[in-house]
Amino acid sequence: MNKTAPKPELSTLLEKGLGHIAAGRRDEAGQCFENMIKAGAGAGSLNQRDKPLIAQAHNQLGIAAMAGGMFHEALRHFEAAREIGGFDPSQELNRGLVLMNLERLEEAEGTFSGVLEKTPGDPQAAFHLGKIYLKQGRAEKAVPCLEQAVKAAPSRVEAYLELGMSLELSGKKSKAAEQFEKVCEMSPDLYQHYYKKAEELKENHYYPDAYETLVRASKILPDNPIPHHMVAIFFQDLGEKDQAEEFLKKSLGLHPTPESYSQLAALYEKSNALNDAWATANTGLQLFPDDAYLQLTLARCERRAKKFGQALERLLGLEGKTSDRIVRTQMHFLIGLLYDQQDEIDSAFNYYSRAKKEAAANLNKSNAYKEISLQYIRDMSQLDLSKLPRAKPPERPGGPAGVAFLVGFPRSGTTLLNQILDSHPKLVGLEEKPTLPGPAALLQQMEEGYPKALESLSEDMIENLREAYYKRIESFTDFAADSIVIDKLPLNLIHLPLIWAMFPEAKIILALRHPLGCSLSCFMHNFRLNNAMANMFTLDDITSFYAKVMDLWRHFRTGREFPCHLIKYEDVVTDIRGEAEKICSFLGVEWSDEMLKYAQHARAKGLINTPSYHQVIQPLYSDSLERWRRYEKYLEPYKGRLAPYCDLFGYRL
Repeated sequence: MNKTAPKPELSTLLEKGLGHIAAGRRDEAGQCFENMIKAGAGAGSLNQRDKPLIAQAHNQLGIAAMAGGMFHEALRHFEAAREIGGFDPSQELNRGLVLMNLERLEEAEGTFSGVLEKTPGDPQAAFHLGKIYLKQGRAEKAVPCLEQAVKAAPSRVEAYLELGMSLELSGKKSKAAEQFEKVCEMSPDLYQHYYKKAEELKENHYYPDAYETLVRASKILPDNPIPHHMVAIFFQDLGEKDQAEEFLKKSLGLHPTPESYSQLAALYEKSNALNDAWATANTGLQLFPDDAYLQLTLARCERRAKKFGQALERLLGLEGKTSDRIVRTQMHFLIGLLYDQQDEIDSAFNYYSRAKKEAAANLNKSNAYKEISLQYIRDMSQLDLSKLPRAKPPERPGGPAGVAFLVGFPRSGTTLLNQILDSHPKLVGLEEKPTLPGPAALLQQMEEGYPKALESLSEDMIENLREAYYKRIESFTDFAADSIVIDKLPLNLIHLPLIWAMFPEAKIILALRHPLGCSLSCFMHNFRLNNAMANMFTLDDITSFYAKVMDLWRHFRTGREFPCHLIKYEDVVTDIRGEAEKICSFLGVEWSDEMLKYAQHARAKGLINTPSYHQVIQPLYSDSLERWRRYEKYLEPYKGRLAPYCDLFGYRL
């Protein structure tokens, strides 16, 4: 008997599995490869001719897991393929790609370098190694790798693009331009692909990668205004006012469009540079007199100049003259606000209701689903909090001295509070940045998924989560080593167990506001659509969502002890110093008089990407504290639902 012959069932299963892949039957293929691995495991030690077959099965399962975004599972299979079958260039390339996706760049670099040592000139290894060097800021080291990739695969457009970026960053502008010209010749529409890719990355909160992708697009067509406009929108979303302004001016310099004038005017208005907003909108209207968005921006400026009647007349004159649903939505919200400020309550509520209906009609285009956030709440409420890890405190050179989390329900005064705290020289306020999606995505790739995987984390995985989190905050803000970062995003409240996994002793600040006043304010605001904000279209949905979120808070408070400070918006407005001193004591920092200069501090910061951007630069005012009582007849049906939370937090109905 020939003991070195492969077991017939292994080669047959491999052939069947590959056939299923060719026919697009991924599930059947996966089953074949799983059966191969089981057969190999049950047969004791593998002979030399069986090993490559089992390694191939692991490789195919790794490819499938990688395609599904399950990078940890993919890496497990590629590691098994390597251990069983030894070095195989194609399998090593797959392993390197997974390591790149997991942001383990040094290991990926070693993997691709190893492939090039064994198979010099491999275009894939050279290309990806160059991309790693470029991502690490080592442009000069990237150039020879990408030149090698271009030489080995001269039809690969992406290689020319990456080479152009590397040459430009190395100071070789003319050579870089040659590469970008080749890209245009080979694929003049490639920039559209990059836009789509950047949007995907942005939606998944991979902001640095999205930015790099958009910059590449702008390099392909340097004389086309559209790429510059797209980069500007990206910077505006990040709250980077100066960069957004620069790219919008580039776009306008190449070819004036109503979109760019509107975007620039809106940027100035949101940055509280009202004179610039006014001038830009008027200049745009001279060229494009029928542009509704420019008219809308002028109305915002008029409202802030307290020219309420003038702003209202302008907006009512636009009624029925624009088919743009997004513009109509914003217009109706602003009309509602203008009526509210003139104490015309029924008219205000009518326009807010119309605005919410318009906003709900935009929901399908936003890919936002309220059921996703509700499911997170249900899943979090079912976690066994006693099983959550009690990891060692983080020790990370170069990181902040600490991280605290400012949470609550939207419209509870968190933006005001964040500006007060950010004014302190030892506190760095992080304004509504997506810091948690990165760590959550790592957990989602685990077999149990997120959040269930929180109950069974290893120390290594906790370190991976922390590193993913630190990379996020470092991409959004600068901080000194002795600073405390205040991570402010209200509905991070839902994700407290993830926060505890990374920072078991994290200090939590819960911002509160009267439940009815908070709910009304949510109804009166035009939130950017996402899964959570999909619950904000009706008072019924808003109050129901409030109850679910606060029930979850109550579950967390009874299931785990943690350092927490509750602060009411109403108390901040009436005694800012007293409340700020309490938070300083809670955070362990000395009082600073700079905290009383929050309005000047907010104005100096420029762009604030929250619905309260125009309020935090004003002196504190108490007009909004009892606003909900003016709308009491509309809130009456929801008093019973919110009464328990009024009792819980000490508010009267």
